[in-house]
Amino acid sequence: MCIRNRITAGISGKHAFHKMEVINTIPLNFKIVGGNARPTNIEIAAVGKGLINDTYLVNISTEGSHTGTFTTNKRYILQRINTHVFQNVDNLMSNIEKVSKHLQAKVDSRSVGASTSCCLVVVYTNENKLFWRGKSKEYWRMY
Repeated sequence: MCIRNRITAGISGKHAFHKMEVINTIPLNFKIVGGNARPTNIEIAAVGKGLINDTYLVNISTEGSHTGTFTTNKRYILQRINTHVFQNVDNLMSNIEKVSKHLQAKVDSRSVGASTSCCLVVVYTNENKLFWRGKSKEYWRMY
């Protein structure tokens, strides 16, 4: 698997390289692929300079199928949650999930074959949680 950084905008200073190396592994803690697919390439790019959370665009290429090999590309948003602002991450993410599911149910009830691309979809961790907490005690979420 190839993991690389396209852009490191928003990450500066002497720890920029180390910080991106750590961030590179975070998407692997989320359910980013299904079935027997496996990630073959992960690209992470910082998005702007947010005032509250650190936000990254994650592009993931996967290969694999039970009928043959194929490649798909998916894009996600990865955020480090600012726990100085959001001190109760459990409640924060629970509320986001409730609102997202409510909005998706409204869209589904109004149209046939509605797409999930119109509503925020929380990506669960490999442990079926709404956020991931790393060894550095930082909280991360993915959409």
